[in-house]
Parts: sequence; structure tokens; C-alpha cells
Amino acid sequence: MKYWESAEVEKSLDSSLRSSRLLLSPKIGEILTRGTLANLDWEFCYIPIVMGPDFIDLFPARTRLDRKEKKFFHSPQLSAGTFKTGNEKQKAAEYLRGILLATERLKSTILDDCQLAEFQSGIEALVTEYQN
Repeated sequence: MKYWESAEVEKSLDSSLRSSRLLLSPKIGEILTRGTLANLDWEFCYIPIVMGPDFIDLFPARTRLDRKEKKFFHSPQLSAGTFKTGNEKQKAAEYLRGILLATERLKSTILDDCQLAEFQSGIEALVTEYQN
């Protein structure tokens, strides 16, 4: 499974989110390109939304599947407060929490039980790493 990321982020929080993306992107990409996930001809497109209260209603969380292009787009709303005042570990954990929100939809669309378990355990291992 390929991994691609972007973000919808309030300008004042962009550098904070970027540091988490730079830290975690290679690790997430590694998880998605090993084991049974490596054989999937799909792309996981992660586009977290980090907006303050004035903009949150304008940028709703959403997940969409493009079967023709074989792309899974996942855009959860993450905590702007964490990216504003949290430390690096808290920001990393929040970034990863957003990815885990995709598991139910992944299960009902493109991943079998074994692949889902591999996806979850890989991301949860990263969460554990950054919570300690």
C-alpha cells in the first residue's frame, strides 16, 4: 500500500503539524509497505485537518474511497489545542490517532482481517513509542 499525505491546517499551526509529519511520515510509509500490506495496489492518502474553533465547521472530517484510482482518502479532524500547546510526543500521538480513526472504514472497504490487524498493530506501536 502506498502512502501519501497532505493537510488542511490553520496557518498558525502549520509549522507544528509539519514537524509531526516530517517525523512520522517515513515510519508510517514503512508500516504500509511491509508484510501483507505491501501487496495491496491501493494508496492511503492521509489529509488531517487541524483548525481552530473558528474554522472547524468549515472543514468537516471525511473519508472517501476512489475505487477507480484505488485511493483511500482519510481526513480526520485533529485537536488544534494539541498542536498549539502540546509537546512533540503529544503531537505525534494525536497525528497517529487520526490515522487509527480510519480502521473501521478500511475494514469495510479494502482490508481483510489480517491486513487490518497488521495496519492497526503497526500504527499502535508508533503511538506507544510516542506516548512513553
